Amino acid sequence: MTMKRKIAISTLAASMAVTAFAGIPLSSKGLAEKVGFQVNVASAAEIVIDSAFKAKIKTIHDALHKADDQHIQDVRDFRDALGALDEEDIEDVILPFWFKVVDQLELIEQEEVVAKKGLKAILTVVMGSYYDEDLKALQEIAVDPDVIAGLTLLEEKTGIEITVAEVVKFLDQSEGIVKNYVVAEQDNLLDLINANGREDIIRAIAPELRAADNNVSALLRFLDNNASEELNITTNDLVAAYNAFTELPGIEDTYEDATKALGTAYIRANTTALGSTNGLVRSYSALRVLGIDVPATQFGLTWTTSGNTLTQSTSNGNRVFTASGNGTSTITASIGNRVIFEETVTLTANTGGWVPGPGTPVTPPPGPGTETPPVDVPGVIGAVLDELDDILAGLEGASPSERAEIIAKAIDAAVVAIDKIANYNAASSVTVANGVATLNVSDADVLAIINGIRDIKAKLESLAPGSTNGLKPRAIAIHLGAISEDQVSVNISQALFTAARNAGLAGFEIVADRLSVTLPASNSFAGGAVNLSVERETPNGEPAVEGVRTASQIYSFDVTVGGNAVTTFDRQVILKIPVVNTDGLDEELLSLAKIVNGDLEFHGGFLRGGFIVEPRDSFSSYVIVENKVSFNDIGSVNAWAGRQIQVMAAKGAIQGRAAGQFVPRDNVTRAEFAKMLVRAMNLENNSATHSFSDVNSGDWFAPYVAAAADLGIINGRSATSFAPNALITRAEMATMLARTLSITHELEAISDVDGALAAFIDGASIHSTLRSGVALAASKELIIGYQGNFMPNDNATRAEAAVMVYRAFNFTE
Repeated sequence: MTMKRKIAISTLAASMAVTAFAGIPLSSKGLAEKVGFQVNVASAAEIVIDSAFKAKIKTIHDALHKADDQHIQDVRDFRDALGALDEEDIEDVILPFWFKVVDQLELIEQEEVVAKKGLKAILTVVMGSYYDEDLKALQEIAVDPDVIAGLTLLEEKTGIEITVAEVVKFLDQSEGIVKNYVVAEQDNLLDLINANGREDIIRAIAPELRAADNNVSALLRFLDNNASEELNITTNDLVAAYNAFTELPGIEDTYEDATKALGTAYIRANTTALGSTNGLVRSYSALRVLGIDVPATQFGLTWTTSGNTLTQSTSNGNRVFTASGNGTSTITASIGNRVIFEETVTLTANTGGWVPGPGTPVTPPPGPGTETPPVDVPGVIGAVLDELDDILAGLEGASPSERAEIIAKAIDAAVVAIDKIANYNAASSVTVANGVATLNVSDADVLAIINGIRDIKAKLESLAPGSTNGLKPRAIAIHLGAISEDQVSVNISQALFTAARNAGLAGFEIVADRLSVTLPASNSFAGGAVNLSVERETPNGEPAVEGVRTASQIYSFDVTVGGNAVTTFDRQVILKIPVVNTDGLDEELLSLAKIVNGDLEFHGGFLRGGFIVEPRDSFSSYVIVENKVSFNDIGSVNAWAGRQIQVMAAKGAIQGRAAGQFVPRDNVTRAEFAKMLVRAMNLENNSATHSFSDVNSGDWFAPYVAAAADLGIINGRSATSFAPNALITRAEMATMLARTLSITHELEAISDVDGALAAFIDGASIHSTLRSGVALAASKELIIGYQGNFMPNDNATRAEAAVMVYRAFNFTE
């Protein structure tokens, strides 16, 4: 543990003054049993790695894959070399100071074997995590019995528990410490890329690494806080371990190139441009690298272009690129022959659209907060109708496979055209009076878009019957542009909602500044002209958020239809609220909160690219907050369910049974699980109904049972009985999870159900009505078996339910 921690550190800065840790599958088995340790081994499918950390790794590797193929190969070679290391190799790294660990922890012979085995495996994990895009090796910390045995022993010796979550915290905090060091030493960017001076970096950051708030750092402090100086594991020991690691067979030949490649990718992932576009001219004032503004004209920063010819010059400290005519070019910036920024731009003599001001971070339109260029709607419609004729003319005489390919091409063309015309720029029609920005949406302009979408779909369907069945209804986005006023009023006629409904459209997305509200084309908006009013205000002074960290402004929403206020809807309105001021916040604990009579009611929401997206069936005042919920009775399940319970509680999906009491090992009732799932997946529906005689309107679970029943997620145990207080079985939970994701993620049923369930020894015992759901849920690892059995009729604990709901909440495919 300790050792592991030590290694971690040396490895850490070692592995690349930015990001270089672990990712090799471990293979040793059985040591725990040989020396008599009993350990709890979790299934890999039960291990959940922090989503923010996974997103960070993905961003770095996305940048790596934009580099040349050699950089990608360099990282693969190093990863392979790590995987090829044997125990003797790792022994060489830890041996010089292993005696200190033994003496400090008073390890006897068998204990020394156990501790060393676990720590050597952890070393390999910590050394490669940032090189491993899938982070599979991190899971081994919780599933490899030898590693668990070593960590269990170390916990007994030190009182410090190491889990996957704590290792991730260490890796994440270490990256932040290194990044801050680089920012403070602003002349070290090139050294960072070229892997120079890593020993100096280790020595500089070691004190902060020891002081960090995670259990790995706590172990490091434990080993460096003894009466005998000779037994302390010091910074010199870390440097020695780092040097020994870089000289191992295979590592010596691959480490430098891999670290340079990943270091470059890390910088590239953390670089944005400050620039502006004006017609045929694209200019840059600076690159923001790791938060440092590097002047675009700085010595050592090399700019190149490809594609449409651009003339490069400097003006007033800006790097300027001028095109001789309309066209698309790629602009690249490099340090030391390594690309840290690349952007593809289309320059035209008359852009008429999105032009960020000087010093504005470059973000491509369209999107909340940016202006959408005007679209030639008739031109786009005419062009795609002709294109569909040309594409689908090839259907005659085509083979079945050729037909499928032709129709897919036609659908793609139709979708591209629909997406293009469905973004309506209404910024020029916004008026401001008395502090209110008002838009009266033009019937003529929007009807032209609606009719165009209808015509495109009709043409596609007439030429290839059935081809439009799979087209997902989309909303027309009405962009108001940048709005500085705190009040917005948007008026949409009844005729537009009727036309949208008749054309099979989802509704209208109102985009004002960075805020987005999607009103469905449903019966709730069929009774007259619709007015949407939004008021924005600062959270300061709002009693409901006193003492709570906020991550947004407060937004108050009101809707009238035909002059009458409407507060609940038959189909959900989708809110997309910008997240701000997240420094120091746990983003996975962010929740959209409804302000009700001076209190907060938590509704969760999905964090998507800087926004909380939350479907709502009612309107009120909302704010995004960090919702930290703590329970004092989850220690026994913390290793495999603690984070999931915390996150789902933050989202308002689960609650304790008393103050501070989650009661994780109690079983879950059918009503409780219905509420967990509906709340987590934002499926509330005030207009939903049910026909169960044992669910009364005043029951706390009634709205959740109704919402789930209305969507077909749950059935009764008889035609009229839901049995809300009965314990839910694993097969029932699996089926509810599968049905939910079939709705929210459009998952398709498993074609070979019997084949999928044959993987379970007890698969034949699953009830016929639940077999399809269990097969789908198991295939997506939403719920897993144990020792080859699914145990369909067993009940699940509240902790297990929290884990399953968390998996559904975070499911992606």
